Amino acid sequence: REKKAYLKMLTVQINPHFLNNALQTLQFMAVKRKDFEISAMLASLGKILRYSLEWGKREVTLQEEWDNLMEYLNIQKFRYVDDLVLEIDGGDEIPQCRIPKMILQPLAENCFVHGFREKKDGDYRLRISIESAGGDVIIWIWDNGKGMEPGLMEKFNRELESTEPFEITEHTGLLSINYRLRQKYPGARLQLIQREWFGVSVIIPEDCYENSDY
Repeated sequence: REKKAYLKMLTVQINPHFLNNALQTLQFMAVKRKDFEISAMLASLGKILRYSLEWGKREVTLQEEWDNLMEYLNIQKFRYVDDLVLEIDGGDEIPQCRIPKMILQPLAENCFVHGFREKKDGDYRLRISIESAGGDVIIWIWDNGKGMEPGLMEKFNRELESTEPFEITEHTGLLSINYRLRQKYPGARLQLIQREWFGVSVIIPEDCYENSDY
């Protein structure tokens, strides 16, 4: 009960029917005015909202998470136009396993909220890939933003290794993702890395295939 209450605290409830009807109306207006770019953006936004507001579905396939991430990036492409360069590599096939919902999109969102917040040169680059290593599934999200100060990054990596409840901070989303993922797979983990670009890796252990009911 404590775990459920703790996780519920991190969710925001809103009437999904109101949002869906409002978006459909806006999309109809955009098509009527032949503004097809806005129509496409609203279509992506509608898919994201339906996905995130499906409260009864706490676990999804990695493919579903990946598809939701692509819709989010579609919207960001409209926002940043030619200033945003995306390098996406989902491999030949997305691994068939299940994970808690809303893992990938918030990590990509951190790149825009934190990584690109102070960039002035209009050069925004994001690199996202999925690979296998020793049976584990590893998802990489890199950005060429401001990165993170080494001491702070080490602190967060220590917290990401911990199984203790975390304090609410501006990085609560990162710690919540790690917590929910490790509730599903104790061997899973997030890790922050600073190289030429700043990156976060999501490591899902090989037993995710065995525990999947997909």
